[in-house]
Amino acid sequence: MTTNQISRAQAAGRLQESIEILHEHLLTYLLLVINQSKKSSQDQRVLRDEVNNADFSNLAKFVARDHWNDLLLHRKGGCPIQMRSLARRAIDIRNSVSHQNFDIDKYEHALETLAKLATAIDKPDVARDIRAKTSVSLTLDAWEELKENGNACFKQKQWTEAMNYYTQALRLNQKQPILYANRALCEINLTKYELAREDAEDAIELDSTQVKYYRILSEVLMTLELFSEADGACTDGLKVEPRDSVLLSRQRDCRAHLMTLYTDIHNPRSIQPEPKSRDDFLSQMQTLIITPTPCNEDVLDITDFPTCLKVNNLMIEIKRLFRTGKAENERRILQLYEETARLGSAEGYYNLGVIYGKGGYAGIVRDYARWKYYQEKAAAQKPYCRLGDMILRNIGVAEAENSLGILYRDGAGVDIDQIKATEHKKNEEWARSWFARAAQCGIAEAQFNYADLLADGIGGSTDISQALDFYRHAADQGYPDAYKKIQEVQSRRGTSLKPVVREDTAENNPHALMLLASNYARGEGGYHKNMNLAEEYYRRAANCGNLEAEFALAEILLYHFKRNGDGFAFMKQAAEKGHALAQWRLGRLFAFGHGCEQNLDEARRWLTRGRRQGVKYCSTSERNTMGDENNVDQELTVAKAVYNFEQKHPELSNDEITIDERILRVLSQLLPLNMSQISNITSLSTPLDETTVLIPLEYSLLNKEVFEEVERRAYAGSITAKQYQMAIMMLIEALDEEENSPVKALSLLRNAYLLCERLPIPMSFSDIAQTRLEVNPYDADALHLIVRIEHRSFKERVRLLEECIKHNPLAADIHHLLADMYMFTKEYDKAERACARALELDFHPGWLYTQAGATEFLYDTQNSTRVTSRKGFRSRTTMDQTRNEIKSKTSIEITNKIIAIYNRFIELNPVDHRKVPMAHFTLAFIYMSRNEPQLTYHHWLKLQETDNPSVRLSCHEPVDINCEMKTMMEIWFEKQGLLLTTPFTGLQLSSTSSSESKEHIQVCDQCKKPNPPKSCPCRKAHYCDAKC
Repeated sequence: MTTNQISRAQAAGRLQESIEILHEHLLTYLLLVINQSKKSSQDQRVLRDEVNNADFSNLAKFVARDHWNDLLLHRKGGCPIQMRSLARRAIDIRNSVSHQNFDIDKYEHALETLAKLATAIDKPDVARDIRAKTSVSLTLDAWEELKENGNACFKQKQWTEAMNYYTQALRLNQKQPILYANRALCEINLTKYELAREDAEDAIELDSTQVKYYRILSEVLMTLELFSEADGACTDGLKVEPRDSVLLSRQRDCRAHLMTLYTDIHNPRSIQPEPKSRDDFLSQMQTLIITPTPCNEDVLDITDFPTCLKVNNLMIEIKRLFRTGKAENERRILQLYEETARLGSAEGYYNLGVIYGKGGYAGIVRDYARWKYYQEKAAAQKPYCRLGDMILRNIGVAEAENSLGILYRDGAGVDIDQIKATEHKKNEEWARSWFARAAQCGIAEAQFNYADLLADGIGGSTDISQALDFYRHAADQGYPDAYKKIQEVQSRRGTSLKPVVREDTAENNPHALMLLASNYARGEGGYHKNMNLAEEYYRRAANCGNLEAEFALAEILLYHFKRNGDGFAFMKQAAEKGHALAQWRLGRLFAFGHGCEQNLDEARRWLTRGRRQGVKYCSTSERNTMGDENNVDQELTVAKAVYNFEQKHPELSNDEITIDERILRVLSQLLPLNMSQISNITSLSTPLDETTVLIPLEYSLLNKEVFEEVERRAYAGSITAKQYQMAIMMLIEALDEEENSPVKALSLLRNAYLLCERLPIPMSFSDIAQTRLEVNPYDADALHLIVRIEHRSFKERVRLLEECIKHNPLAADIHHLLADMYMFTKEYDKAERACARALELDFHPGWLYTQAGATEFLYDTQNSTRVTSRKGFRSRTTMDQTRNEIKSKTSIEITNKIIAIYNRFIELNPVDHRKVPMAHFTLAFIYMSRNEPQLTYHHWLKLQETDNPSVRLSCHEPVDINCEMKTMMEIWFEKQGLLLTTPFTGLQLSSTSSSESKEHIQVCDQCKKPNPPKSCPCRKAHYCDAKC
């Protein structure tokens, strides 16, 4: 090896280090230039968003654009000489390093270019540090020598020897992503694809800016036939290098394979030898004969036999090309489908519609108009055809009818490029008609869809008996969830419940076995709860290949029987087969060392793998959701804290205990030990001025009784209580990091506040934040904490947050905190804009309450001079004055918008969320103002329900209604024929009210919403939809 070859890796590393240092200073410089420019505030905001979200290459491209000189015209000193030229050269340097094709002979010259760019942005000290790297001798470390030996073996195709060299190098340096990437390439050649996948993911974890690593990962995933995940890896890589030809081609191949799988499922025809004669063709068609014979008006007589034979041969060729899985065949397949369509084939029309409806196949852009056109062409034909003496199903007709039913049931969306859009509004009557036609032809999916509409009375009258018949037809064809729907509909009828599936008839039907297992696990469907039998049937369903059964079996082993080792084994099986939620669960098991040895690398890998499949965190059900990247970090933080505590206390056993119980056990022992560290708490401190917001001790998490109750509720399954638990764990972790890593401590506290705004924070963190601000005056973590815990006026807090957002425009939680501060300063228009921006950047359902409040108060201040109290209750005298005032000054459109936001807030948040009772109260007041007694009644009942101590967490204050408001409500309810007895004890009909009023108020038997649209035939039970 030459000296240049030996020192190339180290030279590239130093260039990369220089680029990273320069990136931070270039970003700061560009933000300063933008803020000092003469652009409008709107243009400045757009430009700041662009640069804040850019890597070094895109920052340099920003400088190289034509508008750069215009930005600098009004800056003192004008435009630095050769600024744009230096930026273009810096882009070339970064690309050469990133793509691993750096020329060592240009090392000194490249460093000098970067140093000149640093000088041009007024950073002479950075330029001096970069130039100093030219005088440092380039010598090899031990790991680099091993790496070069591995590279030499790789070039000679000695894959095993190369892999061993890379492994030895990793023992010396685990922070070099190139080592993982190179070893992954060896493992690909050795067909060790799972190991290659792990190494590629490790390389990306260490450095997500190298497009090469995404190429490796996507190649491995495609080899493993995990096309959905491979598509995701290509998408991530194209964010780094949007024009990378390898990833673009590979992404197209992934989507082609996905389309192939979709078409295989929806095109039931199997590959058969191409018939050469009429007799061969007729013998093949014998298997498709329809019995009993349909009526003549649904049968098409085939008279052009040569055309029919040609279409059949074309479809056989298409299926053969599909089976090859080669992307180069896509255009040919599309051409063949178009030819079959020209010959009048319904199957050809249907499949063309599928291709245009999905998009991505053969370079086709999604086009809903053409999708609908081709499906209508297919559905216009007769569903059966007569060939000689045989009646056959006209393949493609019923499938197209079902597709049109889905279109009209759900509506069609926007075109994939979002430039041209063809929207088809929902039409439930048409959907029902199309589903009925397809169901009569025996399409299982259509039978299931049609039964849904019959059962719910959508698009026509309700017909439970006919719905059950079609569900049974779908179940006989093996359609998933059909048995479950039969059971749900039977239970809705209120008759004696007969088991849908009997144990002696389930045999090896995985769907029937799943329903039996679920019934025994929940005590439903006419069966008594029996977890032992549930386990048995889950096992049998899993042995039949049912992936959901494997996951459900793992769940009951972990959470009910607490056999953690067995549960881990089944969870791993389900995760390895691609079950997204199982992948998330497996990551948690690895993180906590639950049923296995703790392995944080495996934990992050599986948690991230589950996230890549697109299942996001949602507050409604923790066990059926998983996290985005931030939640992955939160899970690992909590897991490390629990595991480390247990390691210090060997007497604590993890046998026969769940992960949630382990967290509770640690919290109950750890939090009291840390109470002494939280001696001066903002929420309990003496108010210094009118801006201090106090949390009474009886509702503080520092109150032992309150904390124990929150623990109990978390164990019982409360989502909000679990979030509070996680926030407390992060607070404890921050206390541990307070001295060793204050920056990490501030970040932990900021993330904890996202989960629990009522978190008690030690005032000592204020000193840490102040110290951090001396280093970086715009540090978002520090400013966030300063605004929350220090006694400052609201206007001062607003100024701090506005300055913070100028330098951190993508920080969603800062935008929301600023919206809160605007609410206190009564700048409701700004609050509405800030909250909308926060929701746009990172959607948190809890923030919808702030958006609704800002919109409501903004309209009030613009259209009235009414006095509003701090809690948001308007002072009014009589009910008549209130109604007249609302009618005269509140438009229907804005009121409906406010109602929609509050309803969405209630829908997306847990019932024990702190703001849910107040949202119900506000809606009750709005509906009272609009003289809508039914909805007022509904939300008043919901207010009582959610503010009841059995639902409301002990750390949440109850809703406080003043006497004036209570009196006004009593007067209004009395005039409506309703009697308000005592606050939050329920509403009763007045004895003087008419029978008409009694019949007027109907509520759902399940969710208690007023005016449910459906009822049983006897009219004694009312419900909203299939869920109720």
